[in-house]
Amino acid sequence: MTKKWPKLEPSEPSDGDAPMWVNDETPERTTPYTEEEIDLLVDGTIESIRDKSTRLDRDRRKARESRDARYQERQVGMIRLDARRP
Repeated sequence: MTKKWPKLEPSEPSDGDAPMWVNDETPERTTPYTEEEIDLLVDGTIESIRDKSTRLDRDRRKARESRDARYQERQVGMIRLDARRP
């Protein structure tokens, strides 16, 4: 049994129904921030990007060290097992 969906007929929206971004008129752009506040925001954003890069580098280094340590532990364990074999 298949469900029959009602047919939708295309409708043309009137100018009052259209979203603002569809209209050709763009509102005047104003910003509530001063130049100093914008500079401070930009500087903070740039600093946070640098901090993220530093944090990711540190995390990668720690992961690599941890992986190397686990590898060495496995190697030592294998050597001990080999020593027990006759």
